[in-house]
Amino acid sequence: MFQFREERVLKKSKKGEFEFYEGIQDRESQEKALLLSMIPKYFGIEGDRLVLENLMQSLEVPCAIDIKIGFSTWFDDYPPQKLSYMKNKDRVSTTNSIGLRYAGMTIRDKDNRKT
Repeated sequence: MFQFREERVLKKSKKGEFEFYEGIQDRESQEKALLLSMIPKYFGIEGDRLVLENLMQSLEVPCAIDIKIGFSTWFDDYPPQKLSYMKNKDRVSTTNSIGLRYAGMTIRDKDNRKT
């Protein structure tokens, strides 16, 4: 899913995520400045991948967490079976109720091994 290139990371993404990163670049507002201060820098698109700032580049023993933010995690253009699956996942998790869902994490020990 990810390719690392020193200070950049390539993340395989879908249309909605591309649209988000492209759209946020064009907006002028205080909200935009605040949001841009909390997300990786966006460098464009390579094929089906977003090119983003590698926030873990300088870390000796990086740990990562994947948190989904928003009250839905699907797009209208998903195939029917995937759309049904994603809508159900949102419904049975905390996505629908609080707009936030923990999706996973990687923790490493001092020897850089996953724990």
